[in-house]
Amino acid sequence: MSSSITTPASGQNQEQNDETKLVALVGGTPMADSRVIAEHCGVNSKNFRELIADHLETMESTFGRVRFETAPSLAVDGRGTGERYALLSEDQATFAITLTRNTEPVIKFKAALVKAFAEAKQRLSTPFSLPKTYSEALRALADTAESNAKLAIENDRLAGERRLLLDENDTMAPKAALCDAAISSRDLLTVNAAAKLLCGGDGALGEKRLFAFLRRERVLRTCLRDDGSPLKEHNTPFQKYLDQKFFEVKEFPFNTRNHGVKISLTTFVTQKGLIYIQGLINRGGKA
Repeated sequence: MSSSITTPASGQNQEQNDETKLVALVGGTPMADSRVIAEHCGVNSKNFRELIADHLETMESTFGRVRFETAPSLAVDGRGTGERYALLSEDQATFAITLTRNTEPVIKFKAALVKAFAEAKQRLSTPFSLPKTYSEALRALADTAESNAKLAIENDRLAGERRLLLDENDTMAPKAALCDAAISSRDLLTVNAAAKLLCGGDGALGEKRLFAFLRRERVLRTCLRDDGSPLKEHNTPFQKYLDQKFFEVKEFPFNTRNHGVKISLTTFVTQKGLIYIQGLINRGGKA
């Protein structure tokens, strides 16, 4: 195949029409359609594409990869057959045109294409320009609407993330305060002291409520008197919670009037246990 393409013998005038779009922005980059170039140079679109293919290695090694697309042909009757074409950058398009012979239509089109690329780059560097035609105004309006829709979606997404963060902060705040209190406490906590630090659904717990909650959750042993009230000495944890260092039980001897010395068992909450109990409450336990 010849390395150049000649124009038809008729020498049809292919002067640039002001309304013809020679260069389009594709992904923010000015690109020229090989079919449009072929049309304005007065050559066959397929032959021009084959000419590009013949010199593709040189073109891509010098000016980067050529982007090929497939779309219906530009036939007047609109009955395209999936014509293949190339989208060319400014350097690629300029190189491709040099492969054609400098007939009068080609020379005029070269000048028009250089100008079109310059105008496209100018549009990219200009923050805002008024549309010059009705179709440009419609396109600008559609672009603005699309951009606004995307911004609205993004704003909704960010607002949702912000709400989640605020909710998470609200959830984590009492946990953080609890951890700070636990870490700052070097000693064991009585159940009464722990109850003042723990947060239930309606604020700080009392000692009785905390004891009752831990018995319902099967953390503390239950042993009731005949009247139904729990024995204080049986408010002690099951062994597995002692093994996990959530609690400690200490023995305190005391004198009685009629029965001599007795031993009182007192349950203390560790720092680790304090966090564990709050976790039970947060997971839905009703304290």
